[in-house]
Amino acid sequence: MYIEKTVSEKNDDYINVILSAIEYIELHICDKIGIEDIAHHVNYSLFHFMKIFHSITGQNLGVYFFRRRMTNAASILGSGKESILSVAINCGYNSQEAFSRAFKDYFKITPKKYRTDLPNLSNLFCFPLTRQDIEYMCKQVTFEFDIVNLDEITLIGFDYCGDNKKKEISVLINDLLKNLYEQNYCDISFVDSLYGYQSMDDVSYSTNGEVFYYFAGISADDRILTLKDHIRGMNEITIPANMYAKFTFTSRIEMIHTDIEIAYRSLYMNEEYVMTDDYAFEKYNRDFLPNDPNSKAEFYIPIKRK
Repeated sequence: MYIEKTVSEKNDDYINVILSAIEYIELHICDKIGIEDIAHHVNYSLFHFMKIFHSITGQNLGVYFFRRRMTNAASILGSGKESILSVAINCGYNSQEAFSRAFKDYFKITPKKYRTDLPNLSNLFCFPLTRQDIEYMCKQVTFEFDIVNLDEITLIGFDYCGDNKKKEISVLINDLLKNLYEQNYCDISFVDSLYGYQSMDDVSYSTNGEVFYYFAGISADDRILTLKDHIRGMNEITIPANMYAKFTFTSRIEMIHTDIEIAYRSLYMNEEYVMTDDYAFEKYNRDFLPNDPNSKAEFYIPIKRK
């Protein structure tokens, strides 16, 4: 007798398949394999497995594989134990030039420069997804949140409009920090946080491939505002004074989009408060380290009582 599986059972099957694929990727991270080989390993057609991978993880299989390889390459380059050509070959590239183009396209810095300067680009790293990560993505969990009242916050920084498919937001934040710490026009040592403002006019900060607005900046007084006259492309926005639902998030960059979706779901299911505007913002304290288990991010949604 044929018994139809429940949605939960089907998800469990798919999670096991995805974990098998991830294990295969890690075993062959330095071999010349492609996403077709990954799909073949788990006995699915490439088209079907790409659909499964995206529906469960919210990520594109090819992009995930590429980012894992770039993260692995950065780790090897940082160790200084292998030549750039050797790293290129181990990442499946036929030439150092092709690898260097791909590395620079992702990290916005050449492999040689990365090895020499070892900049902190950990917010662009991609770590292997675990069973806990994937099950967390699938569960209809909700978050608790605190209610806080905030004064108006003026931000100065850089903005972006796009779908974040190539992690442009992480690059934007790195560019902002680089410009701030290399400038000689004003003291920023007292600045204790970085903010990420996102407008919901278009869409939320998610992985659905749609366009949205994002602003990465620091809180600004009259001293900081003078930077607009010296750093090209800097803009200014204001976050209104309001009551906010404050959520605390993981530092795992790969998981932030999931945390944000859960935060909105938590608020929608709350019987006492409702969202009041079309924006939200993240806050990262000065000692925040991306992908560090000891670091936490904060996320704020404007609210009012129902």
